[in-house]
Amino acid sequence: FSMIFAITLCVVVLKVFLSMSTLSVCVGRLDTPMWVVAVGLAHVSEFSFVLASRARRLLIVSREVYLMILSVAALSMLLAPLLWQLTLISAYPTSSFSLCKLFRAPLTFVLRTASKLRRQ
Repeated sequence: FSMIFAITLCVVVLKVFLSMSTLSVCVGRLDTPMWVVAVGLAHVSEFSFVLASRARRLLIVSREVYLMILSVAALSMLLAPLLWQLTLISAYPTSSFSLCKLFRAPLTFVLRTASKLRRQ
């Protein structure tokens, strides 16, 4: 389990830095909302399940590698809401972010909070 957790951590950290560098090149500056977006994009997507099963069926990857890919993808998707919540709390410490609000209606909550922060 520790190996899967370490690989998941490496993948998530790598994806955050790749997202941040891509966003900073595209936008031209580096600010707090970019961290929130980068962490939101850091999880391994559901499409990895499709790719891994296809690769396994075509005997491109072994059974062990296939299970490792599935484990890393599942663990990163489980950790994504927690990481996003921690990023929001650290990025906007004066706002009242809660897990209940975040899970109830994530998009509406983020959009309303972003508009309130812009008005301040």
